[in-house]
Parts: sequence; structure tokens; C-alpha cells
Amino acid sequence: MSGSDSSCHWLRGAVRSGLVSLWAGVLLGLLAAGALSGCSPVQPETASADGIAFQGRIVNLEFEGGFYGIVTLQGERLNPHRLPQECQQDGLRVTGRYRELPERLTVQMWGRPVEILSIKPLGQER
Repeated sequence: MSGSDSSCHWLRGAVRSGLVSLWAGVLLGLLAAGALSGCSPVQPETASADGIAFQGRIVNLEFEGGFYGIVTLQGERLNPHRLPQECQQDGLRVTGRYRELPERLTVQMWGRPVEILSIKPLGQER
């Protein structure tokens, strides 16, 4: 019997004895416990009860049916829920505050879903 045959023999024995199933169950249990623990990411320092402050530029994105997003000065992509009509202008510079919506799912698969709490145009430069 060669060295590779003995390692295969050990693996076959582990599978037959249920050792692999046991470890898979333990791993799945740990993953589920972590998911249900209620841990949430730490908010940036600019977060407050009034939301997170931002400055950025409105971008018109032509995929997934077309929508408007915001790219902040720091390069973050925000996917605003219900962006006001007056701000739906590609290239418009804006400032405001938002609240993250981690539970919200979108079809766009772009940016972080947010609720705009306040927004104000700064001017229009393209």
C-alpha cells in the first residue's frame, strides 16, 4: 500500500464514521450563531441622530432600468431611496444628510441603500 492509498483510506473511514458530517454541522452552527447575533457595523464618526453628513455629485446610471445615485467626495456610492425630483440632474453637486438602510434590498446592485433626510443643491457643474 502506497502513501496516497493510506491517506485515502483514512478519508474514507472519516466519511463512513460521520466525522465530516459532524464538523460540517459545527461549522454551519457557528455561522448561523454569528448571523443571528445582531452585530451591526460601526457607523462613521459623522453619524448622529440627524443622520450622516455628505457632499457629492448626482450621477445618472443607465443600467437596471436607469436610476440616480450619489457619489460622495470620498468616493462612496449612495443609492438613495426616493431622491427628490429637483435633484434628479446628472452632475448636480449636492450636500445633505442620510440614514443607512441596511435591510433594504435593491435590484440595482450599486451603492449603499440610503434614505435621504435632507439634500440641497450646491450648484451645477458638469
